[in-house]
Amino acid sequence: MPDPLDILQVRQEEPVEEDYDKKNDEWFKANYLDLIQDHPFTWIAVCDQKVIATARTRAGAATKAKEIVGEKRCSFYFIEPSDIRIGLS
Repeated sequence: MPDPLDILQVRQEEPVEEDYDKKNDEWFKANYLDLIQDHPFTWIAVCDQKVIATARTRAGAATKAKEIVGEKRCSFYFIEPSDIRIGLS
């Protein structure tokens, strides 16, 4: 049987989604169909519920986002190719 202290340690190390991330997630879900049509096969950086940068790689989106908002926190999402077919049906 696992040691309860080991389980507690693992749970403490899991990332906790902050309200900022949750707001971006909610915005992303609400605007998903538009996003899959506007940004196929693309990483998007979302800051304050707005797309501020796009790129073919997450690192590229992060670099562009940093140029625009500096150290302000952003959320990153990839528009999956399979999602495009679903959204356009």
